[in-house]
Amino acid sequence: MKLKIEEKYIIFAQKAYSALRTPIINSAIKYAVIIVCFFILFQRLSKSDFKPEFLFYQATFLQIIPIFILLSLANFFLDVLLWSFISKGSHKLRFWHYARHHLISLSLGFITPNNIGEYGGKMRQFEAPLAKLKGFFLAFHFRTVKTVARNIIGFFATYLLFYTTDSFLKEWHLYLFFFVVFIHLLFYWNIENFLPLLTNISIRGKNYFQSFLRIRISSFEKIKWISLSAVKFFIYTSQLSIVLLSIGSSGAHFFTIWLYVAFYYSLAAYLPTILVFDPIVKGAVGIFLLKQLHLSDWSIFTSVTLVWTTNVALPALVGSFLWAGRKRLN
Repeated sequence: MKLKIEEKYIIFAQKAYSALRTPIINSAIKYAVIIVCFFILFQRLSKSDFKPEFLFYQATFLQIIPIFILLSLANFFLDVLLWSFISKGSHKLRFWHYARHHLISLSLGFITPNNIGEYGGKMRQFEAPLAKLKGFFLAFHFRTVKTVARNIIGFFATYLLFYTTDSFLKEWHLYLFFFVVFIHLLFYWNIENFLPLLTNISIRGKNYFQSFLRIRISSFEKIKWISLSAVKFFIYTSQLSIVLLSIGSSGAHFFTIWLYVAFYYSLAAYLPTILVFDPIVKGAVGIFLLKQLHLSDWSIFTSVTLVWTTNVALPALVGSFLWAGRKRLN
């Protein structure tokens, strides 16, 4: 029995991954990073008792819970809003439909290599075969614009840390970070000019990417999407900053904590890992990059995991239920 055209996005996503996948050594590096970070966490955390300080400052921690939940909801809302702005030019839906496709794509990204399932999940939003191909590109654009915004804010945070605090940063760190930000921004701004490179790629003798050449995105839209992504990243970093501030043992001001958190998230995002093991990698890196805030290892690891759970794991879990419900209806 032939697959329905609505289901062919899964086959396309699998074929696209087969054509574009990285060498096996890349997977080996990811697992090596995870293992190293696991042993770092094990050694550091085993040296101290389980004492996340904010659990003992219950009054302070309870006060921030409503703010923390509101920031999580705002982060999710902006994520869906960004996807609706990027994709609505071809297929206008109600906000709930954008949210549903976004949640399902997060859950599929959890169970597929290199988050390729996220592309497949977002391609579900489009019905016609050519529209699905455009959806694949728009999903890539959705991830790229968030990376660009994170890098821009992260660079300014790093710059301020270097010139306003007694941090471990060196001048060459700034130059290296600026180079990375510039390359990402240059690629994003001229992303349509790189599309002809994809037209030479064929999957089982068929060129699926020829239609990409017709895609054009205005400068105004790119600026708008970068701005929205920047606000979203500010909210995400503020969540962790508020939790760390509620611990009370740092003595640092909120803005200083936020600068360290923005720098930390910007740098940690480049570590090769697997999404489900993200708390291990982010926790181990956080222990080293946030140590100048004079917080315990348990506090940093628990705070990072809490933010990741509310913003990544829980939406993906909801998306898995939505996906399961859809499969039962079929």
